[in-house]
Amino acid sequence: MQGLKKLVGIFDGIDKIIIDCSNGCRESSNFACGKLTQSKVLEFHRSQAKAPSPRTLKDSISSSAGGDSQRSEQLPSHPAMQEVDILVTQQWLFGRLWQLCLKHKLLDVHHKHKELRLDFIIKIARNVLQVCKQASLDSMEVHGVGFVRSPSR
Repeated sequence: MQGLKKLVGIFDGIDKIIIDCSNGCRESSNFACGKLTQSKVLEFHRSQAKAPSPRTLKDSISSSAGGDSQRSEQLPSHPAMQEVDILVTQQWLFGRLWQLCLKHKLLDVHHKHKELRLDFIIKIARNVLQVCKQASLDSMEVHGVGFVRSPSR
């Protein structure tokens, strides 16, 4: 149940404005409808501060590896494959929002907030790679082809 709660938690910051812009802003020919703002984007990223990060996966994997009875007491409340799914989904959301920001001309090379910089997409890609390097093949394999395709869409 903890896995589902975490998965739902990463979608908490998504509101009608983000959904409408994601579905396509039809009010303007250049796609920058004016509804999505830098403050809205930063609000979403702040909502993600409570969500898991790729750094938490290593702890989850090492504690779910099993072994002695002391380790079994430290088992996470959800398996590593759920943690991988949650972390990749979160990075996918960051990537989708970054693409919206790009289309809405909200990004800047030297913006004071890293989430609104043009190179933030590189950090997202690195996070996905970090998850994949730390996760076992079994924990990624259960997600199939969609797992490989989802970060890029």
